[in-house]
Amino acid sequence: MATTGVINTKLLKILVSADAGTPSAVTCQTDAKLTITNGTRQTTCKDSGQWEEYLYAMTSATLSGSALASEDGTNSFNELSALAIAQTKVDWVYGTSVVGDTKYSGEGILTSWSLNSPGQNENVTVDYEIQVTGAITAGVFV
Repeated sequence: MATTGVINTKLLKILVSADAGTPSAVTCQTDAKLTITNGTRQTTCKDSGQWEEYLYAMTSATLSGSALASEDGTNSFNELSALAIAQTKVDWVYGTSVVGDTKYSGEGILTSWSLNSPGQNENVTVDYEIQVTGAITAGVFV
């Protein structure tokens, strides 16, 4: 089973589809980020002394990315905007797509989507964020 080793940033991508679809990479990505946040609950009591004490509480996660806006491709800004406008739940995968490499997957909702036109004679970009809903599954690409 081949794996990537040290990951080159060009390989790490967000793949998205409408719920129950087959996720494919967002066209012409320039940035992809998965953030998992563990909330805490304070458990400090009189037995704690001077130090606050905490235990884990709820876990949340978001994916965010940027891409060059492209009219073509299998998952261009048009497809992302249609999912956002229709408030369609999405399936997502985060990883390299290299057989044997780790992948993270789950469901989510597109909470933000923006089409940006910076300056003159520059590339138009798309920024988006997916709020994860439910658990994240870790696996490997096959």
